[in-house]
Amino acid sequence: MLYRTYSYCKAFEVLWDAAYARRSTGILDYPVLFIARHSIELWLKAAIHSVTQTDPPEGHGLHELWTKLKSELENQMGTPLDDFYSGSVRDTISALDSHDGKGDRFRYPSARDRTTYPSSRVALEELYRAHELITGFCDAVETQMTVERDQ
Repeated sequence: MLYRTYSYCKAFEVLWDAAYARRSTGILDYPVLFIARHSIELWLKAAIHSVTQTDPPEGHGLHELWTKLKSELENQMGTPLDDFYSGSVRDTISALDSHDGKGDRFRYPSARDRTTYPSSRVALEELYRAHELITGFCDAVETQMTVERDQ
C-alpha cells in the first residue's frame, strides 16, 4: 500500500511543478487536482491501515476517511485529538471534500446523472500547502506506528 501511496505523492509533485510552469493556461488544473485528491485519499487509507493493521474502508470520501483515522488515533491514545495541526487537517479535508466529495469531479466532465460539473480554477500554492499538510500528518502517523511496532 505504501509504495502506491508514495507513487501518487511523487506524481503530484511532478505534475504540480508542470502545472505551476503553465499556470497561465490552466491546462493542467484538473489533472493536478485529481492527483492531489487521490494522493490524499491514499495517504489517509495508509494511515488508517497503519493504526488498525486492517484494510482501510472502501470509498472515496475524504471526510469519512479522516473521521475513521481520527477515531482510531483517539482510541489508541485514549485522549481527544484536538490540537492545532489535526484541526487544520480536518478543516482542509472539509474544504477539499466540499469540492469533490466522491472523488470524481476532476476525473470526469460530468456526474453519473450527466450533470456537468462547474468549471474550476485552482490556486496552486494553496493546493500544494493543503497536500503537504494532510499527507505530512498521515506520513507522521504511519512513521510513528511503524516505530512503535518495531520496538
